[in-house]
Amino acid sequence: MDIGNKLNALLVQHNPKKTRNLNWLIIVCILVIVLGAFSLGMIQLRQSFAYVNISKPKASSISTQEVLPAAATKPSTIHSCKYWFKKVDKVTVKGTKKNVWMRYIMSCESGCNPTANTSNKYFGLYNFTKATYKGKGGKNIFDGKEQIRIVSKMYDRGSTYRAQQFPGCNRAFLRDWNKSHK
Repeated sequence: MDIGNKLNALLVQHNPKKTRNLNWLIIVCILVIVLGAFSLGMIQLRQSFAYVNISKPKASSISTQEVLPAAATKPSTIHSCKYWFKKVDKVTVKGTKKNVWMRYIMSCESGCNPTANTSNKYFGLYNFTKATYKGKGGKNIFDGKEQIRIVSKMYDRGSTYRAQQFPGCNRAFLRDWNKSHK
């Protein structure tokens, strides 16, 4: 016999009219427990996504010290910006405009995810199309280190070329860079 039946039997012995009230009480208790568990689950779910900020980069995020959109705050894993920024630092001089631009564009395009697949034909750290990536000499579109080397060469082709390749993120970078370097 479960607890609900035991309680019900006790109440029926003492007052049969209260049986209906007990049933409602049990239902309300179950609902409170379920809703509490659901709320706790939602809080934990919300906390697990708290490090992701999909808003556009803010002007205050630009400096030669740390220049990144908020999406760059994921935990340190192979998909973290911290990991990939170190790879960018190996091919550029840290703190230079090129270094800051490469970090910013990577954060903006994919949130530093080398296996990014936006489901609209763009892939990798810098969201290349497969054709464009192959045309730039790339072999594995999901190889983050290879993408960094390719983008480093692309940067050297000039600002017009960068604006054509990464129009939205490059525009945001220039807006933020110019605000922070007046």
